[in-house]
Amino acid sequence: LKAIDLRQAASEVLLPLEWVATLDLDRQAYELGYSAGDLTLA
Repeated sequence: LKAIDLRQAASEVLLPLEWVATLDLDRQAYELGYSAGDLTLA
């Protein structure tokens, strides 16, 4: 789960840029077996 708290953002958030910037995190999660809809609370 990726979320952006716009109340804490210091400037405008460009969602397409955020998607590209975190693409590697998505790839790593996929390789570890995570998929859309997975939710684990600690």
